[in-house]
Amino acid sequence: MTITDEDCLSEALAFNEQFEAAAATRPACGQAPSAAALALLRRNRLGGDAPPNGSKWRQDITRLRNILDPPVPPQEEALFDI
Repeated sequence: MTITDEDCLSEALAFNEQFEAAAATRPACGQAPSAAALALLRRNRLGGDAPPNGSKWRQDITRLRNILDPPVPPQEEALFDI
């Protein structure tokens, strides 16, 4: 079966529509961002939408690694240098 341009047309049009909608929410280069955009950025920076801490599996592995082979505190490293 051969895929033609018309087979992909609806997907391409949907992608273009989503892309244009996302681009419309961003300020143009050289244009000041809106007050709403600044508020969103400030809220994100302050942790309003904090990213997840990673997968539960990764957290467990890190916790176990720190228990079995704890990191050496900087004060103790300084003692080894003497």
